[in-house]
Amino acid sequence: MAAQAHQKMETRPWSGPVDVALTFYLTRPKNHYGTGRNAERLKQSAPSFPAVHPDIDKLTRAVLDALTGICFEDDRQVVGLVVAKRYSYDIPPGMACSVTPTQPD
Repeated sequence: MAAQAHQKMETRPWSGPVDVALTFYLTRPKNHYGTGRNAERLKQSAPSFPAVHPDIDKLTRAVLDALTGICFEDDRQVVGLVVAKRYSYDIPPGMACSVTPTQPD
């Protein structure tokens, strides 16, 4: 992830306040799906959201630590944070991340 962030940054790390948006996409467990001819169908009892490990705060902390020195000088510069954890459907499991300089109100 740090290598990808390095490639995306066209400047040195920002020194001012930043906003960060993160969405973590997790793979659904196999037991959320039927068996046999229903193997591709989601069970009605399958949860809509991944309220499971890993914890969203630990994922967030790991990402902010990894981006320190690449996108911003220190994670204390993060003044806006939007985070979500979802099951992946049309995209592979992973993470979407956006870091932008904070705009004045």
